[in-house]
Amino acid sequence: MAVGMYRRAPQLWSLLQCLLGYAPGELPPVEAALILDEEDSDAQYWADSASSGVDAERARRAKHANIKITTILSILTQSRDPRCNALQSTLGVFFHSCNAPERLVKVMTKVGISISVASVRRAVLSMSDKTGDKIESFGRSLLVSYAFDNLDILMKALVPTVDDPHARGMLHLASGTLLRLDHGVTLEDLRCADILWDRSEHNVRSPNRRLFDPIATMDLLYTIHADSQDQDRVLSRQGRFRSWVFQRTLVEHGPAFFSQYTSFIVEPDSVEKIPVTKLEQVPIRAMDHNLSTVAGNLAAIHEIYQQAGVGDPQAAHGRSRRTGEPVVDISRYAVLWNGDMGTFERVLSAIRRRSVENTPYDRLQSMVFVMGLFHFKMAAADAIWRFLVTPDAARRDELGFYKIAAKLRPNDSNHIISNAKFREQHELIHDVGVILRLDAWRTEVARRFGHASLDEWAATQPSLHDIQEVADYLVLNYVEGEGVDLFERHLQPPSARDQVRDNTARTHNYLLHYDEVAYSMDVGDIGRWETVLSVWIPLFRAAGKHKYGTRTLRFIHSLYMVYHERLRQHVLIDWVWHDGRYTIRYNILVNPTGKPGAFRAVDWVVEFLNMLIKFVYGGDSSNYTKERIILESVLVLIYRGVHKTVERNFGITPATTAHSSPNMKETFRTVLEAILQGRDAGPNDYRGGCKSLYEIPDAISAGDAIMDAEATKARRAGESGQPGAADGELEEAEGLLGEDAEPEVEDEPELMFDDLVGLEELL
Repeated sequence: MAVGMYRRAPQLWSLLQCLLGYAPGELPPVEAALILDEEDSDAQYWADSASSGVDAERARRAKHANIKITTILSILTQSRDPRCNALQSTLGVFFHSCNAPERLVKVMTKVGISISVASVRRAVLSMSDKTGDKIESFGRSLLVSYAFDNLDILMKALVPTVDDPHARGMLHLASGTLLRLDHGVTLEDLRCADILWDRSEHNVRSPNRRLFDPIATMDLLYTIHADSQDQDRVLSRQGRFRSWVFQRTLVEHGPAFFSQYTSFIVEPDSVEKIPVTKLEQVPIRAMDHNLSTVAGNLAAIHEIYQQAGVGDPQAAHGRSRRTGEPVVDISRYAVLWNGDMGTFERVLSAIRRRSVENTPYDRLQSMVFVMGLFHFKMAAADAIWRFLVTPDAARRDELGFYKIAAKLRPNDSNHIISNAKFREQHELIHDVGVILRLDAWRTEVARRFGHASLDEWAATQPSLHDIQEVADYLVLNYVEGEGVDLFERHLQPPSARDQVRDNTARTHNYLLHYDEVAYSMDVGDIGRWETVLSVWIPLFRAAGKHKYGTRTLRFIHSLYMVYHERLRQHVLIDWVWHDGRYTIRYNILVNPTGKPGAFRAVDWVVEFLNMLIKFVYGGDSSNYTKERIILESVLVLIYRGVHKTVERNFGITPATTAHSSPNMKETFRTVLEAILQGRDAGPNDYRGGCKSLYEIPDAISAGDAIMDAEATKARRAGESGQPGAADGELEEAEGLLGEDAEPEVEDEPELMFDDLVGLEELL
């Protein structure tokens, strides 16, 4: 904007510079300063030139002068012609999205730097309406996936009255978004709904049903992405990842000497990474439907289809509500739906109920549900909590997870027992793991080199090869799984067994399993995530999270045993063979920033949008109403763009909800010293005959035993002719699978604002 004004009226621009007190030639040319612009390449070029050719003080003065001159000229032109209101419109929408009081907006209107309150309302209505066109255009391409979630909002002003006895403080809405399917997905890849229905376990008339077989699916997970048999490698793929974690812990949190090796600690080999592609999405309008019921989910699904302009052209609502044109027929195409576990269950119930309908649209045969990995990660953290924190005896173990966590959070020691939110669990799992790994380094360095501390070892300037060799040894001898068999240790005589060290080895194992899940999701290594499922499914079952264990297994069964030929067929694109399973697997994680290491789960994106709607752009005080939330729910990303534009052009330091990672090196050192103080041995030291108040259970073996017992019961029930059991029907076999032992909503933890790590990275 400033560049255009300067080029059209350079003399007027110079006059205003003089009136503002700047001498001729005192400021650099307009093109050579960071000024109001639309972030185009030319402006960036001149900005780079300014940073190298103009001193910082002149550039700063030029920025301020250009902002003032552009504002003055905008006021003058808008006074002459009310339609010349680009700056005023932007600031008016900005004030509205900031929930500025109307009185303030009226003052800004009188000053001439904002449009009127009524004009702002018309602009919001117009943008909301035009966004509906974008949603429909996006959806009618069919190359999109859908994601939706419940949007529960506490409206404190709503109370039951005689006129409205059903008013309640909690609003149960639904929100969602459409996401572009990337990585070479074509319509032909999705044209397989008839095949999916022919194989569906809900299609009782089909002879080709692919019934759920948990044993066969687990066998698949044990062999999927098999590790290469390299004789020169001592460690497995998982062991190499753990060695990398040990090395990274030392260089990041150990003595300062080791930080010089940071760039030499290369990341572990990927199994199957998703290519980095920036996410393209369009939020849909929030809906007044309660997703806690199956009927509410069905209503939300149909309304989302209507917003997207797809459905059944022959149905009663077979025309677009916006254009009147027939909707795009989706009966032959697979449609990907993303959601959390509660949504997963209700959608499956809806598909089962509708399986007797005649038309493909009515029986929802196009729906392909994709599980949300963000909630999977939350469930993994909660499972670790159930093994290491929840049991009373676990909290009395002086060298256990809880005692170390209590030293890290001394003011929250009671809170983290039963009320810890996901963000707290996530951070404590990482921090406690770092402390235990640093103690393992200390223990092995003392045993191998005779140094009493890591600082003494650092003084000898060990090489990178020494570090890698010790890290590999730690994985083989200090962590359960790779080289440590705790079952064999249990057979040792009591005088030789060290229960504290065994607990530590198992704690290492559980925490590193979680680290591998988190790492695979952050870097988009979908292959690595699939390799750890053979561990996490038994862990979920042993922790009592039966729904997550069973539903995750069902998702893998559908992915590899139902969607085989069509969604996983080979498609030749640009002379490279691409596996059609990319349709699901390569779109289960998205990258909002288009940067490596910044992948996010689809359900995280929806939760993030919910946070923006509820806490940032949904209104304030008396303006915080259901009507405004529904109207402006499609504008949250537009509002974020307006905020970034204003912050950039007016030189405002961008505000963020994210916090920089604190320097925990000294904290870890202090906590580790406090743990070792007054003790002759730490958690990783060996002391024959040492006992512990709590023995961490072998949850992986326990989970496997649960699934084996269920499979045996199901097989016996089938042999005895029990209806449904031999067919593998989910509903008849749920009692055998132990699902009714789990509370209906137990696996849906409450999300807090800080639970969404990296909020500023969505755009």
